[in-house]
Formats: sequence, structure tokens, C-alpha cells
Amino acid sequence: MIQGGTPQNNGIITIDNDGKKTTVSDETILNHVIVIDDDDENIDGPRLDEVVNNTLQIPLTLYNLNKVKNKEYIDDVTIDSVINKDVIQGNPDLLLVSATVWEQRIIENWGNERRLPNRLPTVPRYSMTFKKAIIPIHMPGHWNLAILDKDTKICTFYCTLRWPLREPFYSKLKLICSLLCDGQECEINFK
Repeated sequence: MIQGGTPQNNGIITIDNDGKKTTVSDETILNHVIVIDDDDENIDGPRLDEVVNNTLQIPLTLYNLNKVKNKEYIDDVTIDSVINKDVIQGNPDLLLVSATVWEQRIIENWGNERRLPNRLPTVPRYSMTFKKAIIPIHMPGHWNLAILDKDTKICTFYCTLRWPLREPFYSKLKLICSLLCDGQECEINFK
């Protein structure tokens, strides 16, 4: 059974192995595979989402984590949470375009006005100082990534399966890049 760490104890977790308690840090957790006993007998123990939230500081629900655990499709909330935690936080030069953008039918604007309809969702919400934008792209059955360099106006598309970027994804990526670069045209490269 795993007992999750809290922000007060800096992510230290206690693992109970047959009556022996062992205390480990976040770094140890990230470097080892952990089997979480979530059977019905463990009613008082922490849930998987509590362990992840408290230890790794990634705000995911049990629903999201069960999708990963059961080897189902990873959803946009999981993608956003992990990229935000591992890449964006503490890095003011980076901006995350939310993976939820691929579910939006209409995107018309991006700016410091919070209440505009059909707004491009980003983390942070708006930033004039970002240098690169991380853009996760969900194509049916596969996640891809694009990185926009604001200074050069070049967006590089990465796909581990080497799939081409077809319509409507290509046009939507061009629109996203244009909104982030104050309406200027951006070039899309493929890696």
C-alpha cells in the first residue's frame, strides 16, 4: 500500500511492504515502477489520483489516471497536465496551447481579454513574453506535437509515426500559429 506525500512533507511517501514501512522521495518514485494495490480491501488507503496529485503535483482525476492504467487512450486533460507540470511551469519563455483546442470548432481570437468568445485556450492564459509555444495535436488514435518559435515564425511538427499533417489539422495549426504571432503568417516544417 502507498501512502501519498503531501505538500507539507515535500512529496515523501511511505510504502508499506508486508508490515515494513519504507520512506522514499519523488526522485525515487520517478525512477522505479510502483505497483499500487487498489483492491476493495484498501478502503482507507489513498486513491491513485491522490498519490499522483500529492506526490507529483499533477492535478489529474481518478478517471484520467484509470485511462492510463487500463492502457486506454490518453485524454487532453492528461496531456495538458503533464506538459504543464514537466515543461511549462517555471519556464516563462514557454506557452502551452491546450490540447482541448482540437475539440473547439471555432477559434477566432487570443489576447488579454478574458471574456472573448471562441478564445484560444493557453497556459498561461495570455503572455506577450513567450518565445516558444508547445502545441499538442490529437489526430485520431495518435498524439503529435508542434513547437512554434515566435521569433522566427516557424512551427515544427513532430510525429513519432511519421504521419503527414493533413486537413483539417494543417489549417487549424496555421490558424493557431497566426493568432499567437499577432496575425502574421507562420511556416510549418515537418520532422
